[in-house]
Amino acid sequence: MESFESSTLNNISTQETAVSTELETKAESEPVSETAKITAEEMIMQEIEELATPLIEKMKEKIDEGAYDLIVSDEGSGRLPTLLFRKIYRARNPGKDFDTIFVNGSRERYDPVAPALVNFFSKYAAKGRSKALVVTDYVHLGTSLGHFLKNLNNANITDVSVAALRTSYDEHVPDSKAGKIIAEGFTDFFEGEINKGKVPLVASLKDVSRAMHGVIKKNEEAPRKHPERIKKSDFNGGKVVKAREDIGKIAERILEKVWGKTETHTTEV
Repeated sequence: MESFESSTLNNISTQETAVSTELETKAESEPVSETAKITAEEMIMQEIEELATPLIEKMKEKIDEGAYDLIVSDEGSGRLPTLLFRKIYRARNPGKDFDTIFVNGSRERYDPVAPALVNFFSKYAAKGRSKALVVTDYVHLGTSLGHFLKNLNNANITDVSVAALRTSYDEHVPDSKAGKIIAEGFTDFFEGEINKGKVPLVASLKDVSRAMHGVIKKNEEAPRKHPERIKKSDFNGGKVVKAREDIGKIAERILEKVWGKTETHTTEV
């Protein structure tokens, strides 16, 4: 995601305007109760479910194998997809010993927190963690993924896979820049959708999604390896709690769709 900020700024602005216009249009054309109006938060959750369902279908075999012992969230817009995957993974692997960690990815050519991340990842390698899955919302050029791969490898975690809601390219095309990055060392790469230039709403509507996932990267102020929790006063009417409840409901629906009603699932956090 090397040029995410510069190359997609206009797209993000356009998407935010489009969503705002759509919500205003609905409010004007549908004079119904407040509970019947779709909100930006609901639009984000709907899209997450739409993208995560085919992603999980592709990962079904690996999930049932319990193939991962370390889940790495590409913060901050990767948090909700990560929480969703964790619920599904735990439901299919009750009692499995694994860790979930939340760290900031870098879109810069040079990762300023690489030494700190290698040290952090090394602690999990020392626990015996050896098979990592990086969960992200969107992959543009793959720069962040390249940093994750290098930092995990330098921490002696060499089996690394990726789960992305959406990518802007087909990673199966080996002569593309992103294809070359993927071919350099990821074990598996799974995506929910390939759609060039369309950033997921969970990333483009940052002000809305921050109130839902409860963290902010703040890398523009000072590079750091972990996101910062937003102030309790900014939790905006319990949207963090509501988002996690919604993620649980989405997990249940995806579990039922992919594995069927006859299965018994537990989606505790």
